[in-house]
Amino acid sequence: MKNLIFSLLIKFDIQNDNGPCDLLCSKIYFDYKDVFLKDKLDYARRCDADFILVENDDYFDKVWAPEMKEKFPYVSMFDIIQYYKIRLAGLFAEKYDNVLYLDFDMTYGNAIPPNIFESFDFTEKLVARKKTYDMYAGDQFKIEPSSRKAFIANFLCNINSATYAYQNGGLFNFEMWNINTGLLGLNIETYNRLNYFEHLEKNLPKLNMIDFDDEYDLSNNTIRFSNEALITYCTIQELVENENVGIKWNCDIIPPVIKKNNVLEEWYFLHLCDKVYTYEKLTGIDQHRTYEEEPLKL
Repeated sequence: MKNLIFSLLIKFDIQNDNGPCDLLCSKIYFDYKDVFLKDKLDYARRCDADFILVENDDYFDKVWAPEMKEKFPYVSMFDIIQYYKIRLAGLFAEKYDNVLYLDFDMTYGNAIPPNIFESFDFTEKLVARKKTYDMYAGDQFKIEPSSRKAFIANFLCNINSATYAYQNGGLFNFEMWNINTGLLGLNIETYNRLNYFEHLEKNLPKLNMIDFDDEYDLSNNTIRFSNEALITYCTIQELVENENVGIKWNCDIIPPVIKKNNVLEEWYFLHLCDKVYTYEKLTGIDQHRTYEEEPLKL
């Protein structure tokens, strides 16, 4: 069995992009590149898997990015990069039995993760964390970005007559969900079943035309083009089962909040979404936050 772990680090003009990335992200990723790579290289070794870091090359800079921007000029370069990681997962899955993608800002948590290829079923399932939301709790959309992604996936289901079929043995009439792609595992059969880019081509123009109600905070928000909303929709439309790794494998809550609220005893991968916190830990420059915290071992 031949397995691969890969990550993505693409340099682009963040200052003139309309996506959600900011200059602090670029500074953190490129200034501390070796720090972020260390855990991924170690984990690949522990899993007896190959590791590849994909960076800027002629294909991305001269083919993929220009072609996607020409087709979808309203989509940010940030999102074009997010679509690229899905395409790469498919290309790598042609050569490897199983493929695991990790966002570049994923690091070890407070416990070393076991071998994910032995812990979850990659056979025709999408290995990722699924976040679930109440379909009728409108206030959540302005508070939780991923709930807006879940809303977009649900919206695509409605306009394309896709139904929420039996998922993991239950029919969820009042729930919608979002697949987080910060940690994403698949094989070639799962990738092909998703038909991701076929759905992308059909649905990005539709999303660009819609004026959403203000309560969803989407009218001037590029989150409507999120790769996560699209891949969530694909799993529903194509009946691809999700092997949910849960928050323990993809934890997007920073350690001070985990400690304060006693959320988890242990977590395997920390998804460093809070860039100010990450900057504090890496640089030692205090941003005068008020929480009590344990040192983050990066």
